[in-house]
Amino acid sequence: MMQDYMFQKSLDTLARLKEEEPALKAKCDKCENIRDQIMLCGYRHPAVMSAVADLIIENGMSDTNSEIYKTFKEKFPTFNPNDYSYLVDILLLL
Repeated sequence: MMQDYMFQKSLDTLARLKEEEPALKAKCDKCENIRDQIMLCGYRHPAVMSAVADLIIENGMSDTNSEIYKTFKEKFPTFNPNDYSYLVDILLLL
């Protein structure tokens, strides 16, 4: 089952894994954000695929030559690709 990596349950799982594995905690302490910490956990964290997908989307949206960027511009011409996460929030409210 896949979780959203920013939900509280996901954050609790990350905290538990870091508590159980001091080496993981040491690596996570060097990470800039929660997403990177969860990716370090790999298959042990149920939200790892959500974190990886978010990274792929972020990278794709910052590259004007990527297919994801081009498709976004085609489907949502009035939105700035740099603000794609706001569009996601709007769509979730509908």
